Amino acid sequence: NSDGNTSASNYAPDDSVPVTHMIALDLVNDKIYWGDAGVGASGWSNGSGSFNQSFDNAVGVDLTANLDWFFAFRPFTGTIEVNFGATAFTVSPPTGYSSGYSAAIERENRETALTLEDGTAHHQTFPVWTGNAGSQTVTQTGNSGFEPDWAIIKSVSFASGGNAFDSVRGGTSGSLDNKGLAIFDSGAEDDNDSGPAFGASAGKGTLAFTGSGNTGDINHTGRTYVGWTWLGGNGNTTPSGGDIATTCSVNQTAGFSIVGWQGNNTNEQTIAHGLGAAPSWILYRKREGSQWFIQHAGLTGGVANATSTKQLILDGTDDEGGPFSGGYIDTIGSTTVRLKQGSSSMNNCNASGDNYIAYMFAGIPGYSSFSSYEGNGNANGPVVSVGFKPAWLLIKNIDVSGDSWVLYDNKREPENPVVKMLQPDQAAAEVNSSGFSVDFLSNGFKVRGTEHNINESTKTHIYMAFAEHPFAGTTPATAR
Repeated sequence: NSDGNTSASNYAPDDSVPVTHMIALDLVNDKIYWGDAGVGASGWSNGSGSFNQSFDNAVGVDLTANLDWFFAFRPFTGTIEVNFGATAFTVSPPTGYSSGYSAAIERENRETALTLEDGTAHHQTFPVWTGNAGSQTVTQTGNSGFEPDWAIIKSVSFASGGNAFDSVRGGTSGSLDNKGLAIFDSGAEDDNDSGPAFGASAGKGTLAFTGSGNTGDINHTGRTYVGWTWLGGNGNTTPSGGDIATTCSVNQTAGFSIVGWQGNNTNEQTIAHGLGAAPSWILYRKREGSQWFIQHAGLTGGVANATSTKQLILDGTDDEGGPFSGGYIDTIGSTTVRLKQGSSSMNNCNASGDNYIAYMFAGIPGYSSFSSYEGNGNANGPVVSVGFKPAWLLIKNIDVSGDSWVLYDNKREPENPVVKMLQPDQAAAEVNSSGFSVDFLSNGFKVRGTEHNINESTKTHIYMAFAEHPFAGTTPATAR
C-alpha cells in the first residue's frame, strides 16, 4: 500500500531486496496468514509487521465470511513470481494445510459436491468429419463414450444450417435417423429416413451414416461436419405430474431432459419434465413448423416465471423480448413447467393437436453452467468462472438486436486462443476471426475478442457451457 491505497492486508514484508513471501489461506475459519520464507518456519507474522513467529503463534488477518476471494499482486518495483506448488516450497506447509492445488482437498472443501467427474460421459463433440454421401462411421474421442439421445449436426465448411435429431421424436430402434429439425429456420420436421444412427464401438459412441443424408445437410460429399451430442436416458419414460402427458428421455445426473407433448389449446396447462430440479435453460418449438424459443437463467428476471417472461429466439438475431403473443412457458419448477397463452394464441407451445419438443437443462456443478456476464468491449475481456474447463460454449448478446449466436467447442479448436466459431442460427460456414476469440481456462473462459456478439461494452451476454472435465476430480482439468 505504498501508494496510499488501502489493501485487505498490509502485513507482507516490505523489502527492497528480493524476498520470498509465504501465504497460508484458511477459508474454513476465514483467515489469511503472511510469512517471510527467508526467516524459515518461524517467519510468520505477529500481526504488527514483524515476522518472527511460529505458525501456532501467528496472527492472521480476518476475511469477511461467505465471499469469493482472489489474489492480486502488485510490486512497487520489480516483478512477482507465484508458486502454487508446481515446484517445492522452501518451507513446509503448516500442519493441516495443502501445498498448492490438491484435487482431493478441492473435492473435500467444495461447498457443493461434484456429482459427476467426467463431462465426456454425458456430452461430447464428435471430431470434424468429411461427408461422402454414403456409408461411414465417426467415433467419439473423449475420455468416455455413450449412445446419444440428442445430436446437432452442422457443416463447418459450407454455408448451411444445423439440424437436430433426438430419441424422443423418433427413429428406428437404436437410432435417431428419421426426424430432423432445422436449428436455423422454422420449417417443419423432416421425415426422410436418412439421418444419423448411433451405436457403440469399442466402448465409445459412434455416429453412423448409411446414405446421402437427405434429412438436412449432414453427409454431403466433400463437405466437413461437426456433431454435438448429449446423453439422455437411453430410453423414454412418462414422468408423473402435469396436466398433459409427456414422453421424456431424462438424465438427472447430467441435468438433461428431452420432453415431447401434444397440445390441447388449454391455457395454463402444466407438463412434467422429470429432472427433479428447475431447468435453467429451455429450448423448445412446434414440430409442425415454428421458431425455436429459449428461456434462460441469464435473461432479465431469470428463468421465466409468472412475473418474468423474457425469451429469446434461437433461429434469429433478436434481443430478449416477450411475453410472446403466440404463447410461452412460465412458472418453471422442479417437476413441471406451465404453458401460458399469449395475447393471440397458444401456437408456440400448446396448439390443439400439434406436437412439441423441448430440451431442458438444469445446471450441474462441475459439468454445466447457464448464466451471464457483462461485456467491456476490450481485448482484455471479462473472465467468466464456471467451475470447469469448457468443452462447448454458446454465447448471445441479449441487449442488442442483430447479433448472432456464437458457438465454440474443443474439437474444432483444441488450443487457446479459441477463435473458430459457428453460428447455429445461421446458414453460414465456420468463421475464424480474432474478434471472436476466447480462452478456455481450467475453471471457465476469458473473452479476448471485441465483437459485439461476445463482448459489447455494458451489454449483457448469456452463455451455455458444458465441461470437458470438472475443476476437481480424479482427472482434474488444466488450463492450456
